[in-house]
Amino acid sequence: MSCPPAGDDPEPVTRPPPTHNWRPTVVQGAVLWLLLAVALAAPLGGVLDRAVTLLGLFVAPVLPVALYFDSRQARAYGECSPGLGPYLRNLRADLATTLTRGEPLGSARGQAGEC
Repeated sequence: MSCPPAGDDPEPVTRPPPTHNWRPTVVQGAVLWLLLAVALAAPLGGVLDRAVTLLGLFVAPVLPVALYFDSRQARAYGECSPGLGPYLRNLRADLATTLTRGEPLGSARGQAGEC
């Protein structure tokens, strides 16, 4: 999707709310990666080391998959194709809104890119 030409005023499209909001999954994936990095850095030794490695095989795909689907969802609810920079700014603003106002992540899917 790309930005509409400057002279066109497209009719607003009302979309039903998403069945699954991917923003919380992105945060959960980042936390899991952080915990996994701490566990891999700790000298556990023996069986626990192998358990952390096996757990990492299951945890590792969570963040990339969540980021992919969240960016697709942001693109679908925004007016522009966001690209990486605007998407990350939108994600940062959403996290800041959650921390300051206590609103759920992605509760108001806003425009993810700039025209």
